Amino acid sequence: MSWKSRETLGEQLVGEVFDLTAPPHEWLLNQPDGFAWWPGEMAQRVWTEDGIFQNGRTYYRVHCETDLVKGRNQRDQLDAMLECEMDHCLFSCLVYDQRTDVYRLHTCVYAEGENAQWTTKLFHSAARLQLFSAYRMVDKVTQQFHSAHATSAHPVGGLREDRDPRVNQGPDSFIAAGQQPSRWLDADEWRDVDWAMDRQAHSWQKSDKRSSLSHFYWAADTDHTIELLITADEPHPMIGNGLHFTLTVPLKMSPKHVAYMALELNEHERSTWLKTHMLGSWCDHNGALSFRLFVPNALYQEGVMHELSVSMAGRANWTNEYFYAKKVEAERARQSSAQG
Repeated sequence: MSWKSRETLGEQLVGEVFDLTAPPHEWLLNQPDGFAWWPGEMAQRVWTEDGIFQNGRTYYRVHCETDLVKGRNQRDQLDAMLECEMDHCLFSCLVYDQRTDVYRLHTCVYAEGENAQWTTKLFHSAARLQLFSAYRMVDKVTQQFHSAHATSAHPVGGLREDRDPRVNQGPDSFIAAGQQPSRWLDADEWRDVDWAMDRQAHSWQKSDKRSSLSHFYWAADTDHTIELLITADEPHPMIGNGLHFTLTVPLKMSPKHVAYMALELNEHERSTWLKTHMLGSWCDHNGALSFRLFVPNALYQEGVMHELSVSMAGRANWTNEYFYAKKVEAERARQSSAQG
């Protein structure tokens, strides 16, 4: 079977991205579950997983990933620098592949019939912005460190020495809309966010149609909570106005440890079926371990805020479970060591 048949929703989404990207044939590599292409010296890959049937719906997890740089025994420095960059990255998270010693930008959505329209639009934009972010970050990193691009060769065309113009055009079409007030200011959709947080959060403050603040259980330390801030008042420094989501974990850590944990959580989410759209990244935000997601004005669609709010609430809940399991594991290790 090939994704070209477009028989499933996942294959259709890959096909939509393929059609809109229109990769040059000489730099294209078709694969059974998707395709890879070379916009420059680094490859981007788009693929779909098989569908999983849950609660009467079939979900398809569709991915997009672009290579960045090699670690080359500079993990500590690269972790910290790259994770700080992720605070304002657009739709992608940072992951590290220990097997190949390569950092990559990654994004994925969980597509099903009812959300297919908006996931298609956001996913294609995420793939496009990922290219811009990847090549921009690589150029910045290689100027400061003696690290190497994670270059790869097309099996026929070899190593591409020029760059596709689209590498530098990522945010251009979003900036004009971003100069207008946020499309989510005073929108009736804040009511749907209130309903969602009322069902899923430990406590929440009714939104003022500009922002919403919710708190979720933090079992690792019951005196604190995980905080979710949704706001239309924080513009993106490059694109302008839109909608920002910030999920913050109540841990006090050094910048080095924040960067390490952000990578660990990104990889956990990437490799585990959690049904939380990866359209942002765990990162260092003002010194705290946070998941950050920004939706530009140009991608406004009715219902997106509600679904992403539900996704962020799901992320808060699995994050709580993840750290609580680590706490239990550490306590057992201490008890075993004491008994030994």
